[in-house]
Amino acid sequence: MYCPNCGAKLPDKKSKYCPACGTPIISANKTSPIIDAIILGSIIVLFIFAVIKISQLITDYRLSKIKETRASIKVNEKNNTPNGQAPEVMAPRAPGKSPISGIMEPKMILIQDINNALKGVTHELEINYNKTLNGYEVDVTIYKNKALTLNQYFDMFANVLSLCYGNNKNNVKFVICKVKDKDKIKLSVAVGAEAASKIPIYTWEVLGRNGVALVRWIEKHQTPPSVGKILMCRYYNNM
Repeated sequence: MYCPNCGAKLPDKKSKYCPACGTPIISANKTSPIIDAIILGSIIVLFIFAVIKISQLITDYRLSKIKETRASIKVNEKNNTPNGQAPEVMAPRAPGKSPISGIMEPKMILIQDINNALKGVTHELEINYNKTLNGYEVDVTIYKNKALTLNQYFDMFANVLSLCYGNNKNNVKFVICKVKDKDKIKLSVAVGAEAASKIPIYTWEVLGRNGVALVRWIEKHQTPPSVGKILMCRYYNNM
């Protein structure tokens, strides 16, 4: 080992001063505290930078996955919808256990309205809505309930007829409402579209809330049983 100042050979590796010039000797295997601090600080900075970079990469990856998912959803919606229009929402089925016959068209809205108007007896209600060449026929059967009065049945009939003829967007041509006790008809009203047209739409709205008045009108305008359904206006009571 030699003196870094004058180059003289040192007696041994543990010498602290040069015997020739007196220069302090720093051991090669030791470093100053400043150098140690610099090295440690550099390591810490590199570690923090690595952590930040990894976090940024993870965030970028997650964002790219979210964008891919959204793009996939938009493509699927466009492929499943004609001309990019909003998908058609089907009308819900009528509530309750009412057996429904006929085709599944705009009638479902009317059937739901009828069920809502007659709620409370839906478990004893049967609705048949059938398509004919000229339009639709509505057949409503309410099974006799001892808790209901005659006027309450009239109000139910009025609700149905008002829904069918008060705003006839479903092209209803004939409506019959009846009360059955087992297999026997006890009470019924039947009104065709031609007979119903004699009542203005705004009057139907009023009669829809007054079953007695509507039944009295049907009685007054009764037609013979032999006329066609579209002209029919009939009332039957065997309660």
